[in-house]
Amino acid sequence: MNKNLLLAGAITALVFTGCQNVQDQLGNKIAESVINTASNGQVKVNIDDLNKGKMDITTKDGSIALNGNNGSGNFTVTDNSGKTVVKADANSTTITDDKGNVGTFKGGDGAGRPADAPADMPSLDGATDFNYFNYSGMTSLTFAMTDENLKGYCDQLTAKIEAAGWTAAKDALSYEGADSITKTYAKDNDNLTVMCGLSDGKTTLVLQKSVKS
Repeated sequence: MNKNLLLAGAITALVFTGCQNVQDQLGNKIAESVINTASNGQVKVNIDDLNKGKMDITTKDGSIALNGNNGSGNFTVTDNSGKTVVKADANSTTITDDKGNVGTFKGGDGAGRPADAPADMPSLDGATDFNYFNYSGMTSLTFAMTDENLKGYCDQLTAKIEAAGWTAAKDALSYEGADSITKTYAKDNDNLTVMCGLSDGKTTLVLQKSVKS
């Protein structure tokens, strides 16, 4: 199936199963931004039913539909032919494309940093609740800090990101509000979007790396 559609399905897994889910922590606007970043801006998303465990994603090449229960972590994503392209339960999420390439989501409440998370996607000391996804040029890393020091933690993370060789992207997405901060970086052939948000007394930080179009 079309790579943009499958990438959208993959990042949907992160939105639904990340540390009490990214959508709750960072809001619908940033959840949509994450998905659009994964597809290089080619995906349009209807997230009106996101809290009900539903999402419809459409591109010029077709569509996919998510159905499930984001409280339990059980869901499937199907393409417009009815084929299941993403399947998840409470412990893991796996996608398999038509060429046999497999991507797997790792993490959950209390999970530590995965050993295979790239060094140029740094995390902070004391972080917990890691979630990690890697598939076909798109990598996402999410983690939480135990208090609401939004700007402090985001500044610490961006300093580590810049030390790892990333620089602010041209025409970069940048937003800073009371509850969330978003910044975009570039290095070699990759883009990196950094999102920081507040939820339930914690600060959640998301790094998403994707290959430039």
